[in-house]
Amino acid sequence: MKPSKIIIAIFGLVALAQLFVPAQMIWNREQVLVQGVSYKFKTEPIDPVDPFRGRYVWLNFSEDRFQPTAEEFEAYEYGEAYYLSFEVDAQGFAKIVSADSIPPADTEAFLKTEITYKRNWDSTYTLQFDYPFDQFYMEESIAPIAEEAFRAANRDSIRNTYAIVRIHQGTAIVDEVMVDDIPLGTWAQEYWEALPDSLKP
Repeated sequence: MKPSKIIIAIFGLVALAQLFVPAQMIWNREQVLVQGVSYKFKTEPIDPVDPFRGRYVWLNFSEDRFQPTAEEFEAYEYGEAYYLSFEVDAQGFAKIVSADSIPPADTEAFLKTEITYKRNWDSTYTLQFDYPFDQFYMEESIAPIAEEAFRAANRDSIRNTYAIVRIHQGTAIVDEVMVDDIPLGTWAQEYWEALPDSLKP
């Protein structure tokens, strides 16, 4: 084979490799959205200094902790992978029911993550886990409005703010963020239109 053909063949292989990675990411995301089990995760107020980083909303969740027994607590280690299973509480929100070192055999709706915090306080054993779905991307045009609206909603104790998250075989995707059961984009637009001009930044 001529050198020029070899170079073209190598270039083609490199180009295919570069296309494969993003294509696989898109495919995996779509599989989670289609096959994943949908849970509602209650959100909490966030640091007002930097709630947005680019075109996404930074999310903070109230339910990211698990309380094992004293014997179980000692076995958990930082840096190790754990597989969380969830149930739905009386208010309709996700709650961690188990954190195992191997994937559960009875469900595909589990999340793979790590411990961020261990605490033994007065014989109450608590584990806090990292949720790898703390960003919700939005259209750039609506992002500044949503920023202000979501911050206001999270500060307002009568508002019901949560994220709808689909979970499948260790992976999670934020499907939507809601305020009082209304999608954040719609709620933010209505909030902005009702806000007096004197209060708009």
